[in-house]
Amino acid sequence: MHNADEQVDYLSADWDFHSALVALSDNRVLQGMYDGLRPNHERVGMTARPTAADLEILDREHSALYDSLMNHDATAGQMWLSRHLDTIGPRGEIISRI
Repeated sequence: MHNADEQVDYLSADWDFHSALVALSDNRVLQGMYDGLRPNHERVGMTARPTAADLEILDREHSALYDSLMNHDATAGQMWLSRHLDTIGPRGEIISRI
């Protein structure tokens, strides 16, 4: 990531993507819970300092998740969601830098 403004822009787009996925659940309770996570999302995103390679991986995972949803492919969606959580989660390369 080149500068703080680019990082903020990426985090905003990332938040919008994930919010859209949660909104697809049509579950207002889940949406409210997710909305409450925004400060943590921003803090982690700013602290982790993803590299350009990280962003390529995340973008690829996001695209695959989106395609899975559009194709109504639950198996692929579950696989890509699991992979995405492994990428960013506590054992993942990005979060482990914090």
